[in-house]
Amino acid sequence: MSKRDGGWLVLMGALFLAWHLPLMFRTAAGMDEEFYGVVGITIQREGVPRVPYVPSRDPLFVYGVDLVVYTLPPLSFYLQALVHLVFGQGLGQARLASALEGLAATWLVYDLGRRWLENRTGALWGALLYLFGRAAYFPATTARPDMAATTFGLLAVWCLVRDGGQRRTRWLVASGVAGGLSMLCHPVGIVPCIQIGLALLFLGRPEPKVRPRLAAATTFSVAALAGLALWGPLIARHPDLFWIQFQTNVLGRVGSGLSRTLPDPLAAFGFQARQFLATALPVQAVLYGTAAAWVAARARWSGPERALGYHLVASSLLLVLLMGRHPLRAYFAFPIAFACIAAGGLAGGAAARATRRTGRPVAVTLVMTGLLIASLVPGSGLRTLVAHVRYWDDPAYDAHKVAARMMDDLDPEALIALDDRFILDFYLAGRRVVDAKYLPFLADDYDYLLVDSVALGLSQVPPENLELIRKYGDSADEFAPSANLYRPIRTRSPLP
Repeated sequence: MSKRDGGWLVLMGALFLAWHLPLMFRTAAGMDEEFYGVVGITIQREGVPRVPYVPSRDPLFVYGVDLVVYTLPPLSFYLQALVHLVFGQGLGQARLASALEGLAATWLVYDLGRRWLENRTGALWGALLYLFGRAAYFPATTARPDMAATTFGLLAVWCLVRDGGQRRTRWLVASGVAGGLSMLCHPVGIVPCIQIGLALLFLGRPEPKVRPRLAAATTFSVAALAGLALWGPLIARHPDLFWIQFQTNVLGRVGSGLSRTLPDPLAAFGFQARQFLATALPVQAVLYGTAAAWVAARARWSGPERALGYHLVASSLLLVLLMGRHPLRAYFAFPIAFACIAAGGLAGGAAARATRRTGRPVAVTLVMTGLLIASLVPGSGLRTLVAHVRYWDDPAYDAHKVAARMMDDLDPEALIALDDRFILDFYLAGRRVVDAKYLPFLADDYDYLLVDSVALGLSQVPPENLELIRKYGDSADEFAPSANLYRPIRTRSPLP
C-alpha cells in the first residue's frame, strides 16, 4: 500500500469516527444492544459472558442468559471487553468495538480491491462505498457481533487471495483460523467458510488430480474447526445451558433454513430482496446491482474479476440459502463488501475512459468521487447528525442524561423494569433492574415500570394494572428519547 493510499484510508476512518462516534456515545440502545452491549462488560467485571437483567427461565426464550450467554458464540464479546478495559464501560464503548472492526474490514476491502482490480483509485472508491454505505455503517456503529463476524470472514478471504492460488499450508491455515473466528463471533461466519471451501475445491489453476484440492480444503476446514473450538472450554462449564440457548436462538430462529429454502427458493430470495432494498435504499442498491452485472460480464474471462465475481455471487447466494427468511439486514455487510469492490472497479473503469477522452485526470477523479459520495447521502443519518448538533447542549437529546434524570427521580433500592433503551445505563449505575420483556418471570415483585408504548405492549402488563406517574421527553420528537414511568396499582409507596 502506498503512502498516498494509506493517507486516504486514514482520512476516511477519521471522517467516519468524527461523524458517528459522538452519536454512538449519545444515543439510546437500539435493536438487541441492551442484550449484546452488556456481555463484554460482565466479561471484564466477572470473567463470564452474561446478561444480568434478563432472568428468563423459559426453555423457549433465552433460558439462563443471566448465568452465562450461549445464544451466540462469544468472541465479539471478548473483543468488546478489551475495548472496555481501555476506554471504560458503556454502550458507546461497546459500539466502538464494532467501529474499530468496521475500520479493519474497510482496509481489507481496499486491499482485496487493489489485488483484484489492479486499480488503486478503484480500490479506494470501493473502500469509501463500504465504510459509508448503509449496509456496513449500521453494523459498524451497533453493539452487536455482526461486524466482527464480517471482518474475520473478509480476513479469511484475504488470506486465500494473498496465497495467490498456490495452496500453501500457512495461508490455508491462516484463512481457516480466520473463518473459524468468524463463526466464533456469529453463526453467519459459516458463509465465508463454505464459500472458501468451495473455492479451494473448484476454483484456481487447472489441476489434473483431485487430491491436492481435497487436501487444501481439508487443511482449511480443520483450521476453521480449530478456531471455532475455542468456544469449547466455555461450553464445558454449562453444556445443558449451551444446548438450550443455542438450539432456541440459532437452530430454531434461522428463518426457513436450508432444508426449507431449497423447495421454494424464490420465496426466500424475494423476501431477502425486499430486505436488501430496505437496507441499501434504491440508489445504493442500483449501484451494487450495476456493479454486479459489470463483474459478471468480465468474469467470462479468466483473471482477477472471475475471483471477485465468484465471491460476490457465492456470498450472496449462500447467505440467502442458509438463512432463508430470517432477517439479514446486519448480515449484508459481508456480501456487500464484494459489491463495493465491484462498484469501485466499475467507477475506476469509467473514470479511465473519461480521462482518455478529456485528458483531465484530476477533474475526472473529483467528479467521480463526488458522484459516489452523492450516492451515499440517502439514508446516511445526516438528519440525525444535524438534529443532535443543533441541540447538542440540550440534555433532552442525550439518552444517558435522560436516564440520569430518571434515576434521580427513583428510589435507589427499587426494582425497576425498563425497556431496552435505558436499562444498560441503570445497570451501570448499580440500580436493581430487569428487562421489561421478561416481567412474567418476576411475578409482581417489581416496583416501577419505565417504558415507551411499544415496550409496554411487550411487557404484557395490562394497562389497567398500572398507574402513570410521570412522562419523560417528547414522544413526537424522533430524535429525543422519551418514556413513561408507571407504578403497579398494588404499590403505593411515594416517590422520593
